[in-house]
Amino acid sequence: MAEETEYLKLSIEEKCQHKLWKARVSGYQDAAKLFGTFSDPKSPELQKFVPLLKDFVSETNVAAQEKGLAAVLVYVENAWAATRICADLVAALVAKCLAAPKPKTRELAQQIVLMYIELEKQETVVEELCKGLENKNPKIVAACVPMLRQCLHLFGSRVIRVKPL
Repeated sequence: MAEETEYLKLSIEEKCQHKLWKARVSGYQDAAKLFGTFSDPKSPELQKFVPLLKDFVSETNVAAQEKGLAAVLVYVENAWAATRICADLVAALVAKCLAAPKPKTRELAQQIVLMYIELEKQETVVEELCKGLENKNPKIVAACVPMLRQCLHLFGSRVIRVKPL
């Protein structure tokens, strides 16, 4: 029992990279709380999480992935550095989350994609979604089509260029 709760003493970064999924869930929840507290979007404290965000999205445990996506959404809403890793994050979202079996996971992934469009990264988002259309897995293709349609519906053809589609 003591070994199972030992991870609670670790830093947030260490929890997010821990081998136990319960530790990662705890780390993702703590990270989401931390990301929401910063008033400066260029804070160096936020910048140190950039290399970890793709792991939040690519989480293998479904319960932990959901918490990781919630943390990523808060990060993208609050941190300037999120725009630097847009391509990597959206590619991971397309591969692992848009076609996920859990509705909450799909919903969080869609919110993150739409948030990136709000942050004026629409070219990168459309490019990654179009790459998803060429995926061998039909579930991923089937998830990318409505996502592209939703982007067009919400933002219009002035923001989302129809030419690559």
